[in-house]
Amino acid sequence: MELDPTLSAKEILKRANAYYQKLPKDEEALLALCETLLKVTPAYMKYISLWIKRRKLYDLSYFVVYEQWLKTYVDGWAWCDQFCYRILNPMVEQHYTQVKEHVFAWCHDANVFVNRAAIVCLLYSGDEFVIHLPLAFVYTVIDEVEHKENRYIRMAIGWILKYAYLKDRDSVITYIQQHSFDTTVLNRVKEKMCDEDKLKIAGNVHHHAVKTKEN
Repeated sequence: MELDPTLSAKEILKRANAYYQKLPKDEEALLALCETLLKVTPAYMKYISLWIKRRKLYDLSYFVVYEQWLKTYVDGWAWCDQFCYRILNPMVEQHYTQVKEHVFAWCHDANVFVNRAAIVCLLYSGDEFVIHLPLAFVYTVIDEVEHKENRYIRMAIGWILKYAYLKDRDSVITYIQQHSFDTTVLNRVKEKMCDEDKLKIAGNVHHHAVKTKEN
């Protein structure tokens, strides 16, 4: 396969669709092929996630495979997020009761991108970003990673709270008022806020020493 992960998103989609008809029909064989590609470079997740989404490989039995991929191959925010949008979010939404404890466990993993996945997998990506999962679950996940100072985590927290705000404005305002977030988080949340609500959270700023890598 001639797969180039450096192409534009439009070109990757075009090439992924062209190769789709040549993929194994057997689901187990397809997953094995995907893992072979991931061993070459995790950047191939840009293609793999499109194939899995198109094939709708969201049976609960595949969760253990995807979790292993997350912990073994995901080493960059770009393919982390693609993996979350197209694979992990559908799995978490469809099998919430069975997998939620795994998501909590990801919050404490030594790999910062596994931590990021615990947050980003809460977000449904369609024509627009939406949160379908219970906000109580979203808040609990954030509570588990709130102390982490890595930039990728801080930005993900702000991102998820931004869309949580669109789901339930008052709930998110109350949640933020009960916490102390840094400007990295709050600036992302404010992107969707009205001026009145921005004033309500103005006093909840905490200055984290944001790092690019976990200690």
